Amino acid sequence: MASRPELKLDDEGGFIRFFKSLPDVGEDTVRIFDRGDWYTAHAQDATYIAQTVYKTTSVLRQLGRNDASGLPSVSMTITVFRQFLREALLKLGKRVEIWQSASGRMNWKCVKQASPGNLQDVEDDLGARLSPLP
Repeated sequence: MASRPELKLDDEGGFIRFFKSLPDVGEDTVRIFDRGDWYTAHAQDATYIAQTVYKTTSVLRQLGRNDASGLPSVSMTITVFRQFLREALLKLGKRVEIWQSASGRMNWKCVKQASPGNLQDVEDDLGARLSPLP
């Protein structure tokens, strides 16, 4: 597997506050953050991806200064993200939200949502390997 992108955010504190202010979506939904050339997941989603994709929690990094105020995080290359997306939606039955910051700095919006029965937003990310059902 290719090396993972190094997780460094310009405004860690601001992102942690933003992330912790998001409403709970439940265990069946995974939130992923599009950082341009790579992706991140945080909190319980990071742990889930670490165990599901990397098969170890040693890939988790703590975003923030300490465990109490920090945020467990994992980074993924585009290839790893696409593999996880395919597995999460088609094999594990998860819902996925993909967030992106349009202006680049702390202006996060949910730009894509997918579920096993609704893949329209992520068809390009899933690639050409999916063929339509007859």
